[in-house]
Amino acid sequence: MKINHTILFLIILFTISCDKPYVDCEYPDYSNCITVEPENGKLQLKITINEENKRVPITLYYGTYENQVICINDTLEVPKKTYTLPADVYYSVKAQYKSGNSTINAIDGGFLEKKSYKVCDSICWVVKNIDLNLKLKY
Repeated sequence: MKINHTILFLIILFTISCDKPYVDCEYPDYSNCITVEPENGKLQLKITINEENKRVPITLYYGTYENQVICINDTLEVPKKTYTLPADVYYSVKAQYKSGNSTINAIDGGFLEKKSYKVCDSICWVVKNIDLNLKLKY
C-alpha cells in the first residue's frame, strides 16, 4: 500500500512538472507581446540574378500555384525582395528563368500564419513570416 502512494505521488509530481513554464503574473513581462492582432506579415523571395537572367518575372498567387489566382505580377532585378501581405493565407510564387531557348519555372509556396498565445491576462500575437527560395540550382 505504501508503494502505491509513493508511485501516485511521483506521477502527480511528474505531471505537474510537465506543465508550461512558470510565468510571473504579478510582474509579467510583456516586452515581446504584441497585443493588437496583426493583419499582415512578410513574405521574402530569394531568386537568382545572373548574366542570362538580369530581370526575372515572378507571379505571386493566392493559394497553390495550381489554383492560378494571381495576387501580384512583378519583375525583379535584385536577388531578394520582401512583400507585406495579409496573414493567414497560403501563397505560392513562380519565377520564370531563361536558359538558352528554354524557359525554367521555379515554384515555391508557404502559409503566412498568425498565432495567438496567452500571457497572464493578455493575448499576444506573432506572425510566422515565410521565406521562399526560387533560386536556380546548378
